[in-house]
Formats: sequence, C-alpha cells, structure tokens
Amino acid sequence: METSSLFLKDPSAVTLVAGDLEAVFLPRYGMLGASLRHRHIEILRRVQDLEVAAAKGSTAGIPLLHPWANRLAGPRYRTAGREVVLDPSSPLLHFDEHGLPMHGVRWSMLAWELTEARQDRLAARLEWSRRDLLAVFPFRHRLELVATLGPDRLTLETTLVANRDGPVPVSFGFHPYFGLPELPRADWRLQVPAMRRLVLDRSGEGRSRQEEIARRNATWLTCGQRTKPTFFENFLGSGGYSYKGPGLALVVVLKILRGKGAGAAERS
Repeated sequence: METSSLFLKDPSAVTLVAGDLEAVFLPRYGMLGASLRHRHIEILRRVQDLEVAAAKGSTAGIPLLHPWANRLAGPRYRTAGREVVLDPSSPLLHFDEHGLPMHGVRWSMLAWELTEARQDRLAARLEWSRRDLLAVFPFRHRLELVATLGPDRLTLETTLVANRDGPVPVSFGFHPYFGLPELPRADWRLQVPAMRRLVLDRSGEGRSRQEEIARRNATWLTCGQRTKPTFFENFLGSGGYSYKGPGLALVVVLKILRGKGAGAAERS
C-alpha cells in the first residue's frame, strides 16, 4: 500500500526515521500522520489517496480532530457560556450523512507552523486566532504537537494552551487508522481495557446516557467481519488497546495531563 505521492512530495512534509520505523507528517495539512512504515511496510490505512480524502473532508492516516472529535448534535451548540451557530456552507466543515457536523475543522484546512525538525522528532504549533476559525470555535488558544519516533514506538504529545481571554473547552481527539500487514482483518486480535459500551441514537451519535459495562477487565477480542461501528467509553480514564498479528503488535496508549487557571495547558 502506497501513500499519495503528491502529499509526500509537498515541501512541508517531514520524514522521521528511527530503527525500523519511518513516519511522515504534513504540517501544512493538519499535521496529518500520512505514513508509518515498519521495515518499509505501511501500517497506516486510508492513505493511498489523500487527495480524495482532503477534497471530501474524510479522515485518513493519523488525523488530529479539532476542535471536536466525532459528531455534534446539530449545527448549533452551546459551551462555556457561548452559543455558536455553524454555517453549513463553510468549506472548513465536514458533515455526515445526517447533516451533523463531524470531526471539527477539516485536517486539510489547518496549516501548522513547524517549530522543530530533527531526524527522529518534530514539533509544530497552530494558533487558533483566524476569524474563520473563531466563527467555528470562538475560543482563542494555541495547539502544540510534538512527534517523537523511537525504534519501536511513535509518541504524539499534544498540548492545548488557553488564551488569557478565558478557559477553552477541550474535545479534540486522534482518529488513527491502523492495519496489520498481510493479515485479513477478520483474523486481527484486539485487546481492550475495561470499558462501557455507548448506546447510539438513530443518527449514530454516541450520546445516549444509557450505558452498560462491556468488559470489566482487559481482554482479547477477535475483530471478525464486524463493519458496523461500536462505541466505547474508557471509564478508567487512561489505558490503551492493542492489535496483534503474527510477528507484529500495535499498542496505542493514551495519557492525559491537565492544568488549571488562565493560560493553563491540556496535554495528551
């Protein structure tokens, strides 16, 4: 599987190398993780046609979804004492089949500023101060992202720094697409932590407060032929999940650090 060559040839593309791993990020296009290769074999999915994904507003590779991940309940929302009405015609936004705003501003519309680039590490920042961005999310802030590649791991450290104007709601998230090379998806084994399964409403929005315990302890599951999305909440507040196949295991771990007060940082 090959990553879109046009994006990899972009002058802003940064390649990290460490041991058997190689990663490519696109600061000009949302700091998208566009490629992650192990011994020259692509591990990321939905990266073979990034041009089409960018045009449609679709997610691919390792996108950072900001200022919100998943869906809003409608084109109008209220948070931190402010009410926002989104413009359905805005080129910044992507809507699902039910007309719900999905995954914040399109990754291809967010140009980050590269602040550091080394063989195994890069850093970039995004100032949320443009008028069109504030129309979508009226909270001035700065995002900082540091990607560090090691011989056996990729670490993404994301920090949200609030402006002195006041607090900033935090709802960003990553949406990585991983695959196990040369192994059918039906044979993948997935290890998950203790979680609750969210009951979805008709629009596919996981906001119903009806929840049930899906697993009380970390356990291995077989992906099988499941294609319908299933949503879970990690009620332990941390942890991770693993994909496992012959000769290769992918482990994703989430850690959250919080700050307080004006100018405080939310880091994940």
